[in-house]
Amino acid sequence: MLLVSLPGLAALAALLFTWMQVGQANNELRISEQGQITNRFNAAVRNLGSESMDVRLGGIYALERIMHDSARDHPTVVSVLSAYLRRHASGAAAGTSAGGALPADVDAVMNVLAGRSPEHDHGLSINLSHTHLRGWAPAFSRTRRGINLTGADLAGTDLSQAGLDYAQLDDVSLGEANLSGASLFRAQLRRAQLMANLRDASFLNADLTSASFCSGSARDQCADLTDVSFEGADLSEAALGQADLTKTTICPPAYGSFLIEGEGAKKQRCARLRGADLHGAKLAGLDLPGVDLSNAVLAKADLARVDLRKANLAGAELSHSDLSGARLSKANLTKANLTGAKLTGAKLDGARLDDVRGLPSSFRPPS
Repeated sequence: MLLVSLPGLAALAALLFTWMQVGQANNELRISEQGQITNRFNAAVRNLGSESMDVRLGGIYALERIMHDSARDHPTVVSVLSAYLRRHASGAAAGTSAGGALPADVDAVMNVLAGRSPEHDHGLSINLSHTHLRGWAPAFSRTRRGINLTGADLAGTDLSQAGLDYAQLDDVSLGEANLSGASLFRAQLRRAQLMANLRDASFLNADLTSASFCSGSARDQCADLTDVSFEGADLSEAALGQADLTKTTICPPAYGSFLIEGEGAKKQRCARLRGADLHGAKLAGLDLPGVDLSNAVLAKADLARVDLRKANLAGAELSHSDLSGARLSKANLTKANLTGAKLTGAKLDGARLDDVRGLPSSFRPPS
């Protein structure tokens, strides 16, 4: 029996030896590959310090290749490129070409960051604070893929006139940033800190759920919302207390005639403001027919002469607000609180007033 089993044992030993050799070879190969990546990384970083633009561009694209080849080195590459931007795109260091475009190396780094696989960031928070990125737009801007900077620090960054359509900017910090004239079509900015210069920016169909536009109780601590377009945006539970919205576009122009008079279908819709904090905000004179302000906080808000026909104000907190001259025909005011509200000249014909609080008897229909 022992003699019969010896050939089998020999074969098993040979198989085990082969397996050990293969494992050792694979381990040596991994070490060799990692060593090559390290050498490539060091060479690329050295090129970033060159005075030659061409050499720096070579270093940037070499780091991009390393980022794609090695998931382990991905966060390090992102950190290096972010630091490069903070140094080379910081205010006066950035500069622009004669045509107003960003320097080629700055544009290249931004496109590398835009084209990366964010799932390999491993929780890394990108820091691009106080960089000058005016007018930047991704090279693939004609697609429905935007740059992913979720959770990034963009405080003080100049993104004026930037093309940020479809960008993923959830949880970003944009305090004191400049986004004037920027396009953020369908961008995601949930829980974003937006105490910034937003003048002339477009947030068409953007998701701004729980975004914060004010950092305190004073109006001068809010974002500049002059000529901002929020058409179709989701501002549910957004913090807009004390904000001046009198020069913003919340509903499409002439939307009221489509909604009230039934003149045809209108694809674009008003922004959604369900549960938004608008206490003390200025909205006087705005056209907001059909807008969803259900459960919104509008205490002490200036709503004088606002067109709120067919608006949804169910459960809204309107105590001590100024609704003088407001048009509330066919609005839903179910369970709204109007205690102390100024209603001089307001029109409430056809409005739903079930369980409304604080409404003077003179505005209630005869029983």
